[in-house]
Amino acid sequence: ALPISQGEYDRATDLYEKCLAIELDTLGPRHPYVATTYGSMASVLNAQGAFARAMEFYEKCLAVQLDTLRPGHPDVATTHHNMASVLKAQGEHNRAAAFDDKCLAIQLETLGPVIRTRRRRMATWPMVMRFDSLAY
Repeated sequence: ALPISQGEYDRATDLYEKCLAIELDTLGPRHPYVATTYGSMASVLNAQGAFARAMEFYEKCLAVQLDTLRPGHPDVATTHHNMASVLKAQGEHNRAAAFDDKCLAIQLETLGPVIRTRRRRMATWPMVMRFDSLAY
């Protein structure tokens, strides 16, 4: 994560690619560590504005997570949230809202009252984003 925080995206990408190659060789394609690396690679791409490629890696991450973790796992919620962020950055607010809804459903199920209080304060966000995405 250090190269990313310093803006060294190419170096971060190289390190994640090496990490992924080792993980695929030793753990196979369906392992939570592989999902984490896909997610990290997506984060780098997102930071660079390569949104389509970021979504590809988040989709790979989510596929592995859904194969290896329970559907309501907090990591799955995080990936849905990250995918929503990429879509929001591209102005695709309706698609983003669908991923945010999935994230929220998992958070409400797994975190209960803690997340309910936080989300209650943010309850108008999806409505505002959907309203903003309407064409006039």
